[in-house]
Amino acid sequence: MNGSEIEGAAEVTLLARRNNSLSPGGRYLVVGSLAAIVFAISIGFALNGAWLVAPFAGLDILLLYLAFRYMGRHAGDYESVALRGNEIVVERWEAGRVRTCAFSRYWAQVVFNNAGGKGGARLLLRSHGQEIEIGSCLGEVQRAAMARQLKQHLEIR
Repeated sequence: MNGSEIEGAAEVTLLARRNNSLSPGGRYLVVGSLAAIVFAISIGFALNGAWLVAPFAGLDILLLYLAFRYMGRHAGDYESVALRGNEIVVERWEAGRVRTCAFSRYWAQVVFNNAGGKGGARLLLRSHGQEIEIGSCLGEVQRAAMARQLKQHLEIR
Protein backbone atom coordinates (compact mmCIF):
# COMPACT_ATOMS: atom_id res chain seq x y z
CA MET A 1 0.00 0.00 0.00
CA ASN A 2 1.28 3.45 -0.77
CA GLY A 3 0.81 6.50 1.48
CA SER A 4 -2.37 7.76 -0.19
CA GLU A 5 -4.08 4.37 0.22
CA ILE A 6 -3.22 4.36 3.94
CA GLU A 7 -4.66 7.86 4.37
CA GLY A 8 -7.81 6.88 2.47
CA ALA A 9 -8.24 3.76 4.60
CA ALA A 10 -7.95 5.78 7.81
CA GLU A 11 -10.73 8.27 7.04
CA VAL A 12 -13.45 7.98 9.64
CA THR A 13 -16.22 10.03 11.24
CA LEU A 14 -17.29 9.58 14.85
CA LEU A 15 -20.68 10.95 15.83
CA ALA A 16 -21.92 11.58 19.40
CA ARG A 17 -25.58 12.39 20.05
CA ARG A 18 -27.63 12.97 23.16
CA ASN A 19 -29.96 10.24 24.35
CA ASN A 20 -33.47 11.59 23.76
CA SER A 21 -35.90 9.15 25.32
CA LEU A 22 -38.96 11.36 24.80
CA SER A 23 -40.32 12.59 21.50
CA PRO A 24 -41.63 16.18 21.31
CA GLY A 25 -45.18 14.88 21.62
CA GLY A 26 -44.17 12.79 24.62
CA ARG A 27 -42.68 15.82 26.35
CA TYR A 28 -45.92 17.78 25.91
CA LEU A 29 -47.92 14.79 27.16
CA VAL A 30 -45.78 14.53 30.32
CA VAL A 31 -45.97 18.28 31.06
CA GLY A 32 -49.71 18.34 30.35
CA SER A 33 -50.39 15.32 32.57
CA LEU A 34 -48.35 16.74 35.44
CA ALA A 35 -50.01 20.14 35.03
CA ALA A 36 -53.48 18.55 35.23
CA ILE A 37 -52.56 16.58 38.37
CA VAL A 38 -50.94 19.57 40.10
CA PHE A 39 -53.86 21.81 39.10
CA ALA A 40 -56.38 19.36 40.57
CA ILE A 41 -54.42 19.08 43.82
CA SER A 42 -54.00 22.86 44.11
CA ILE A 43 -57.74 23.39 43.53
CA GLY A 44 -58.41 20.95 46.40
CA PHE A 45 -56.12 22.92 48.70
CA ALA A 46 -57.60 26.25 47.57
CA LEU A 47 -61.13 25.02 48.35
CA ASN A 48 -59.96 24.10 51.87
CA GLY A 49 -58.58 27.58 52.48
CA ALA A 50 -54.94 27.11 51.47
CA TRP A 51 -55.23 29.29 48.38
CA LEU A 52 -51.52 30.17 48.42
CA VAL A 53 -50.70 26.67 47.12
CA ALA A 54 -52.12 27.50 43.66
CA PRO A 55 -49.57 30.18 42.62
CA PHE A 56 -46.65 28.01 43.71
CA ALA A 57 -48.11 25.04 41.85
CA GLY A 58 -48.33 27.23 38.75
CA LEU A 59 -44.71 28.25 39.24
CA ASP A 60 -43.69 24.57 39.49
CA ILE A 61 -45.42 23.78 36.22
CA LEU A 62 -43.87 26.83 34.53
CA LEU A 63 -40.37 25.76 35.60
CA LEU A 64 -41.04 22.20 34.44
CA TYR A 65 -42.26 23.52 31.07
CA LEU A 66 -39.13 25.67 30.69
CA ALA A 67 -36.91 22.68 31.50
CA PHE A 68 -38.66 20.53 28.90
CA ARG A 69 -38.46 23.37 26.39
CA TYR A 70 -34.70 23.60 26.97
CA MET A 71 -34.43 19.84 26.44
CA GLY A 72 -36.42 20.13 23.22
CA ARG A 73 -34.20 22.93 21.94
CA HIS A 74 -31.09 20.81 22.51
CA ALA A 75 -32.57 17.47 21.40
CA GLY A 76 -30.83 17.62 18.02
CA ASP A 77 -27.40 18.59 19.35
CA TYR A 78 -24.47 16.42 18.34
CA GLU A 79 -20.71 16.34 17.88
CA SER A 80 -18.91 15.05 14.84
CA VAL A 81 -15.20 14.19 14.80
CA ALA A 82 -14.00 13.53 11.27
CA LEU A 83 -10.51 12.34 10.37
CA ARG A 84 -10.06 13.36 6.75
CA GLY A 85 -6.70 13.16 5.11
CA ASN A 86 -4.26 15.31 7.07
CA GLU A 87 -6.73 17.00 9.39
CA ILE A 88 -9.22 16.35 12.15
CA VAL A 89 -12.41 18.40 11.97
CA VAL A 90 -14.62 18.72 15.04
CA GLU A 91 -18.13 20.07 14.43
CA ARG A 92 -20.40 20.81 17.37
CA TRP A 93 -24.08 21.53 16.69
CA GLU A 94 -25.74 23.25 19.65
CA ALA A 95 -29.24 24.71 19.47
CA GLY A 96 -28.99 25.28 15.71
CA ARG A 97 -25.50 26.84 15.79
CA VAL A 98 -22.44 25.17 14.33
CA ARG A 99 -18.92 25.52 15.72
CA THR A 100 -16.08 24.01 13.74
CA CYS A 101 -12.51 23.45 14.84
CA ALA A 102 -9.78 21.85 12.72
CA PHE A 103 -6.49 20.31 13.84
CA SER A 104 -3.52 18.90 11.97
CA ARG A 105 -3.74 15.12 12.16
CA TYR A 106 0.00 14.76 12.64
CA TRP A 107 0.21 17.08 15.64
CA ALA A 108 -3.10 16.32 17.35
CA GLN A 109 -3.11 14.56 20.70
CA VAL A 110 -6.00 12.74 22.33
CA VAL A 111 -6.02 13.30 26.09
CA PHE A 112 -8.36 11.31 28.32
CA ASN A 113 -8.37 12.57 31.92
CA ASN A 114 -10.14 10.07 34.12
CA ALA A 115 -10.26 11.91 37.43
CA GLY A 116 -12.66 9.41 38.99
CA GLY A 117 -15.80 10.46 40.81
CA LYS A 118 -18.91 11.76 39.12
CA GLY A 119 -18.46 13.19 35.66
CA GLY A 120 -14.73 13.54 36.19
CA ALA A 121 -13.64 11.98 32.90
CA ARG A 122 -12.81 14.49 30.16
CA LEU A 123 -11.83 13.78 26.58
CA LEU A 124 -9.72 16.50 24.99
CA LEU A 125 -8.26 16.96 21.54
CA ARG A 126 -5.29 19.33 21.55
CA SER A 127 -2.69 20.70 19.19
CA HIS A 128 -0.42 23.77 19.17
CA GLY A 129 -1.81 25.28 22.39
CA GLN A 130 -5.42 24.88 21.28
CA GLU A 131 -7.72 22.30 22.84
CA ILE A 132 -11.35 21.33 22.64
CA GLU A 133 -13.40 19.01 24.82
CA ILE A 134 -15.25 16.36 22.85
CA GLY A 135 -17.75 13.70 23.86
CA SER A 136 -19.52 15.91 26.39
CA CYS A 137 -22.85 14.15 25.81
CA LEU A 138 -21.32 10.69 26.31
CA GLY A 139 -20.96 8.67 29.46
CA GLU A 140 -17.58 7.91 31.02
CA VAL A 141 -17.30 4.43 29.48
CA GLN A 142 -18.32 5.74 26.05
CA ARG A 143 -15.78 8.58 26.33
CA ALA A 144 -13.03 6.07 27.10
CA ALA A 145 -14.05 3.98 24.08
CA MET A 146 -14.05 7.08 21.88
CA ALA A 147 -10.57 8.00 23.16
CA ARG A 148 -9.27 4.52 22.29
CA GLN A 149 -10.82 4.71 18.83
CA LEU A 150 -9.37 8.14 18.13
CA LYS A 151 -5.91 7.08 19.31
CA GLN A 152 -6.04 4.02 17.05
CA HIS A 153 -7.02 6.08 14.03
CA LEU A 154 -4.37 8.72 14.75
CA GLU A 155 -1.69 6.01 14.80
CA ILE A 156 -2.51 5.28 11.15
CA ARG A 157 -0.70 8.21 9.60
